[in-house]
Amino acid sequence: VKAPRTGVIGAKKANTREQGRLLRGVPEKKLNMLRIYGGSAKGRKILSPEIYHRPMMGKVREALFSMLAEFDVLREENTALDLFSGSGSVCIEALSRGIGKATFVDFAQSSVNAIVENLEICGFQDSGVACCARVEAVLENPTLFNIRTPVDLITVTPPYEEVDYGELLTSLAKSECVGEGSFVVVEYPVELGTLPPAVMGRLIGLRNRRYGRTVIAIYACQPNSFIDPRQEEFIPAV
Repeated sequence: VKAPRTGVIGAKKANTREQGRLLRGVPEKKLNMLRIYGGSAKGRKILSPEIYHRPMMGKVREALFSMLAEFDVLREENTALDLFSGSGSVCIEALSRGIGKATFVDFAQSSVNAIVENLEICGFQDSGVACCARVEAVLENPTLFNIRTPVDLITVTPPYEEVDYGELLTSLAKSECVGEGSFVVVEYPVELGTLPPAVMGRLIGLRNRRYGRTVIAIYACQPNSFIDPRQEEFIPAV
């Protein structure tokens, strides 16, 4: 979902570097060695693709999965969709912590190659599928990518400077990837301000937490009654 950030959400532009640019002179297998922090693959080191990308920081990932465990979404019968996957670290972490199946989407072939290798490193080659595709194409026509039912967990970690978050959230809310009980995680920069507490009346904001310059928003579609939405977290501090 590429667009200049001129929508209702995302008018401010973060001070960021270009993502997806090839890194010259650095061997692929020595780039940003990442680690899985919990679950069956805890401690496994995974590879980054040979492009510049911004992986979710370890402390942020641990905080995110602590919240997801609270929502009881990390279950073997559930599925995940990792958008703007990069190395695949976020949903490989989800597989490690109990989610049953995951689909990874990135437009860079280098990222897809790294995801395939990382799934093998962690023993999840039968649980994950990597697709080289545009995120908007997957959201608009999920059946073309063998996604035939709503996904239980969608993680969205885009290159900050290349997306309009208003359009991105609208695409997510409209997508058939989202159904009753789906959780949607969106990472965004603090420079953006704050995302809205609800999107199109379909995605309800549950949590909105800041970790340094990174903010994680968690939404749900028709969340269960036992979940306490904390929409006040989406109100900017005065």
